[in-house]
Amino acid sequence: MTKPGKGIYVHALDKVGSTPEESLFIDDSQANVDGAVAVGMVGFLYTDVASFLNYLKTLGINLDN
Repeated sequence: MTKPGKGIYVHALDKVGSTPEESLFIDDSQANVDGAVAVGMVGFLYTDVASFLNYLKTLGINLDN
């Protein structure tokens, strides 16, 4: 199995005991993010640290200490 095939995401979810709806997939490839979204996961296209930290803040996760 390889990304962005559906099977790899389903397998990973099964291994960690998670559902797509409660999972966030982060990758620097749009095709891989699209694959995760296709199985119901939330996907984030990683391009840089600043935008990722801002995205986490929108989820209520603040890493500034």
